[in-house]
Amino acid sequence: RAGAINDEADFSTSVAYFKATLTRRPGAVLSVFGPDDFDEERLAFGIVDNAGTPQWGIREGAAATTDGGARAITDGQTYTVVGKLDFTGNLLSLWIDPDLSASELENAPHVTRAYTGTNWASGVRFASTGTGDTEWDSVVVADSWQKLVGEAPLSIALGISGYDPVS
Repeated sequence: RAGAINDEADFSTSVAYFKATLTRRPGAVLSVFGPDDFDEERLAFGIVDNAGTPQWGIREGAAATTDGGARAITDGQTYTVVGKLDFTGNLLSLWIDPDLSASELENAPHVTRAYTGTNWASGVRFASTGTGDTEWDSVVVADSWQKLVGEAPLSIALGISGYDPVS
């Protein structure tokens, strides 16, 4: 389990966070994203197809753990979705619209699922099904909750001063 998501020298923290905003259009059924395993989806966070009913959940292979429809899904609304792959704790977690200015402990996950799979993460994969589109934006992959916020845009002020070619 060591190495695929951490620097070779630091195997002590085997956690990866995946954040994205998603906006679904009418007709979308499945809207998920997560780690890619060399062009193979094995794990996904977002809106899963639970026997024909879209629900917030975590999908591992063909099996899904959902919130049972506790949180409504509204077409056209943008959501911030965070998934956590925690090899150390053997746990998968999903948050919908978490308060990223607060700590992870202050944000209870909406869905969790035990995870004892192997360590793989070669990229990030986005998937959707149905007749409607899913739009993805603001993607972040990080090894800590604090890094999900990202950095503030660099502020640079440019100005023009007088130019005297004689001096």
